[in-house]
Amino acid sequence: MAASALLAGCAARAGTLGWLDFDGAIPGGATSGGHEGWIEIDSFEFGAARAMVWDPGAGEFTVSKPVLPGVTLGKSVDVASPLLFKSAVGGPSYPEVTLDLHADANRPLVRVLLKNVMVSSFSNSMNDGTVLLETFALNFTKITYTWFEENRDSSYADYDLATDQASSGAGTADTDMDGMPDEWESSNGLSVGTDDAGSDLDGDGLRNIDEFRLGTDPRSGTSFFKATLTPLPETPGSAELEWNSIEGKTYVVEWSPDLVTPFAALRTVTATGATCTETIATGGTTGFYRVRPQ
Repeated sequence: MAASALLAGCAARAGTLGWLDFDGAIPGGATSGGHEGWIEIDSFEFGAARAMVWDPGAGEFTVSKPVLPGVTLGKSVDVASPLLFKSAVGGPSYPEVTLDLHADANRPLVRVLLKNVMVSSFSNSMNDGTVLLETFALNFTKITYTWFEENRDSSYADYDLATDQASSGAGTADTDMDGMPDEWESSNGLSVGTDDAGSDLDGDGLRNIDEFRLGTDPRSGTSFFKATLTPLPETPGSAELEWNSIEGKTYVVEWSPDLVTPFAALRTVTATGATCTETIATGGTTGFYRVRPQ
């Protein structure tokens, strides 16, 4: 039996190797531009493998499904450590986690996007008696691995464990590698050659990168992502949920009974226009709804 594998790894080094974001659910202490509040990462390991057996009669390999053991990350103990430990022993599934691996704090070389993520292990160690180190692993149902190169389109590959489907291709041109396509930046008065993702062009408290992700206008302080819930008198126990959207973008509708219990996903919706409208069966239950882009 043989195995083929793709492995990407970076050993711990002085300084920060990358930044990790649980979509704000586990705050970190990073202060680098564009990654404020993310978790600073010092080491990264990820791989995939398939078992292969040569079948002489068929003249080909019999190949198993790929095995992805997860993403293993290392860092120093910081403000995120208690919540990471809690997540490892009984935490929720996080809808989306983003890892940026950089050679330069303002230029992502690789972005790893994970979906439906759980912290599967957590450990602390001390190397020389002075630095408390931490290692934890993330398991997921889908991964998208994107490479960025200056002045060229990005390239990506993804794999969905649930469907056993993989795909790859070229992404949208993003010259300054700030997460916002050149075309969108140009049409909205932003700089194509400067990382201005963390800036706030219209001064409304929402970063330019967030305006892009939400489909709002970065030039207008009155353009916000907004969802409204309206009861339907003609259908007791139901309500209409409406929000502004971007055609082709996927949104997740979530619900929490009390804002203390973690939000749970109710459904995913792919927008077909500038507005999404969904009928929600509330059943008269008190609670809170949230819509977020996937």
